[in-house]
Amino acid sequence: MQNTKWVIGWRHWGRIALWLLGVLVLVAAIASVALATIDLKPILEHEASRRSGRNVHVGAFAIAWGNPVVLKVSDFHLGNAPGGHASDLVSVAQLVADIELWPLLRGELRLRQVRLEQPLIALERNSDRIGNWKLHPDRPAKPEPPRRTKMPFIADLTLHAGEITLRTTSGATLHIRLDDVRLRAPGVDAPAHIAAKGAYNDVALQMELHTQSYAVLWQTSVPFGIDLTAKAANTTLTFQGGATAPLDFDGLNGALAIQSDRLDDWLSIFGMSRQAPVPLQFGGTLAKQGDHWELGDTTGKLVSSNFSGLLTLDEGKSGAPDHFVVNLDFMPVDLKHLVDLATPNAPRPAATPVLSLSVETQPSETFNIRLGVQQATYSNLKLSDLRLAAALAPGRFSVSELSLGLAGGGLRAIGSVEAVSRGGRAVLDVAVTQADAATLVRYFGSNAAMLSGRLDGSATLEMSGETTADALRASHGQIVLGITHGRISRDLLEKASTNLSQLFGRSTGSATLGCLLGIASLNNGHVSVAPLRLRTSEGNLFGGGSLDLLARHLDLQLKSEAASTGFFALDLPVQITGSFASPDTGLSSSFNPTAIGAQASRNLARLAPASRRVVDHNPCVG
Repeated sequence: MQNTKWVIGWRHWGRIALWLLGVLVLVAAIASVALATIDLKPILEHEASRRSGRNVHVGAFAIAWGNPVVLKVSDFHLGNAPGGHASDLVSVAQLVADIELWPLLRGELRLRQVRLEQPLIALERNSDRIGNWKLHPDRPAKPEPPRRTKMPFIADLTLHAGEITLRTTSGATLHIRLDDVRLRAPGVDAPAHIAAKGAYNDVALQMELHTQSYAVLWQTSVPFGIDLTAKAANTTLTFQGGATAPLDFDGLNGALAIQSDRLDDWLSIFGMSRQAPVPLQFGGTLAKQGDHWELGDTTGKLVSSNFSGLLTLDEGKSGAPDHFVVNLDFMPVDLKHLVDLATPNAPRPAATPVLSLSVETQPSETFNIRLGVQQATYSNLKLSDLRLAAALAPGRFSVSELSLGLAGGGLRAIGSVEAVSRGGRAVLDVAVTQADAATLVRYFGSNAAMLSGRLDGSATLEMSGETTADALRASHGQIVLGITHGRISRDLLEKASTNLSQLFGRSTGSATLGCLLGIASLNNGHVSVAPLRLRTSEGNLFGGGSLDLLARHLDLQLKSEAASTGFFALDLPVQITGSFASPDTGLSSSFNPTAIGAQASRNLARLAPASRRVVDHNPCVG
């Protein structure tokens, strides 16, 4: 009896269950018909606009129910932030997605296939450096689970004819063209593969990306493995490592290597077009956490010179520029070979190049650079222990150190350019100590026997303007050059003293050079030279003159002292005058030692401390 009741009860509940199932099927059928007939486009547009805070437009929207559920969207537009240059942040010509039905009913999104046509993304920052991709920048950030846990499974994705543009705060636009992108993932537990073809700033690129599985992606406790290879013409980039937040391109740590046969590939990527067949390779350990990028243990080779060091980048917060730090040490460098490769077939400039003195007060990037070069050569000139420390900050570019071993001595320089109301204000200080004059004479293509000795010099310069040419009209400075304990060509000395012995042939040998001293004062593009003094064992010379840097004209006069020269010396004043390009040399009819002496006194009285030290150690000042 009890068994009979149990069977009857089971049948009763079975009828109820079948009835309920029938009701559900009927409701689903009614819902399917309703969803197929209801226009969901206005609802979608309204809800998407409300959630994003941007205007959303959809040309067409359709759902085909089944397994899979097929979603079709065409002419999709997500509006840009207020004040943006492009009308849309994102637009897509067509999106077709095949969604697995049963996981969807469990609240799990799995896509068998996704096809995207002409997705266009325009990224930019406003004046406060807030990205237009932040949909609600005025709302306080809420803690959310890592994005990698919310990434849906996509077994097959195809993207065609896409483009990403990035407008920098300086106004430049970077273009990433996505011709074809294909993602394949056989299963949740299988590795994924992405292949892409496109271009970056019109430089053709190909990329292969192998990753760990979606199952690993969803595990936030472990880094997500990445193996990337990107190629552009003569350049290859590889990265092998992991990321704790791969969808945000953050938490990176791994080995980065870049090999380029031509530096102009890199220049083209950054929007600079020039021929520079300079080979470059470098690599290191790439780490990124938040806004901080670091390439540690960097090693590489520029042409044939090895280097090592550290590279860092800190992305600027709201309203602040990105900041780069470059700290590199080079082994021996052939500067002549490097310059020849970087400027192939470059014409020699007909005149002094004009440089801009403008410094941005709100740059998109700032930097600190420290370079060290153990040894460098340029043709027959040898440089040693070169050190450079430079920085770019808002409204200021500075060189806090430029030092090198030069011709057995040393050169030291510091300088800066600061933004002013009209262009920039440049300040420069240079000092040369105990350099070998004969080595420098030989470098400039002359006979080292013409002049030798210990060379010391000092220069100061201050100028303001939009360009160096413009700033010459508002320039001030000094140059002091001295040589001691050397020798000078006897032939050169006799020509300067108008010696009659030149009529009987060129003299040979050299005379002892006690000292040579020249002082020049710069004032608004005009240079006064006084004194210009030379003391030797066979005669002394005294003179001065002027140079007009604006008109590129010179007028120098020199005369030997009768009491110091030989019997055949006429001791007539010599004048060198004319354009810088082709000056004329002859006898002077206007030599005025009193005026030259007065100008020399004024120049000596205005000397800066560094220049004064050079003069005080030179016997010609007395």
